[in-house]
Amino acid sequence: MDTEEIRRSVAAAGFIFRGSILHHWKGDAPAMPPEAGEIVATRIEDVLRSTPVLRGLAGQEALVVSRHAGALRQVKSPILFTEMSAMLRRATKPPGRWPKRSGRPTSGRCASV
Repeated sequence: MDTEEIRRSVAAAGFIFRGSILHHWKGDAPAMPPEAGEIVATRIEDVLRSTPVLRGLAGQEALVVSRHAGALRQVKSPILFTEMSAMLRRATKPPGRWPKRSGRPTSGRCASV
């Protein structure tokens, strides 16, 4: 990502976190139309930008939808710029127990560090 693209991503994102990819994650994931991308399971390691309500999500699992899932799975410590609305639906649900119809997983852009 170039500097301008990072600035746009930061401005548009409501929740930014550094994560790790959960390669062996097993759990239920909501049904997604193929054009939305693939679901990648992550662990929220560090919350970089958030509302106070979501700061406590560090250490929790999150499902991320990406059109570049293969590349995302190769990144050791991605920084994910995500949509706030998708995170809010899950803020009160324990990880691994989110119902299939509770909304879509977080979608976002990724930068590797």
